[in-house]
Amino acid sequence: MPSNFAVQRTLAFSLFFLGCLASPVSIAERAISGGDYANLQLFEQFAAAAYCEINNNGQTAGDKITCPAGNCPLVESSDVVAVYEFQK
Repeated sequence: MPSNFAVQRTLAFSLFFLGCLASPVSIAERAISGGDYANLQLFEQFAAAAYCEINNNGQTAGDKITCPAGNCPLVESSDVVAVYEFQK
């Protein structure tokens, strides 16, 4: 009967070998266009503005969306206004 150490060593080697087989051989280079990147930045900043407390407390329709933390300069420069607010 094999010892516990031998069983553990065999199991560890098997897991390592299977992990090597499952890992990718090469990673393909990926890129997005400049326009898509700009849209993602704007989307990210709108998401950040949604979490700014000033935009959630007391904001009424027509109020400008602001971000005092400075996380949303693209949103602020676009002169976006609140259309509707609701609280959970």
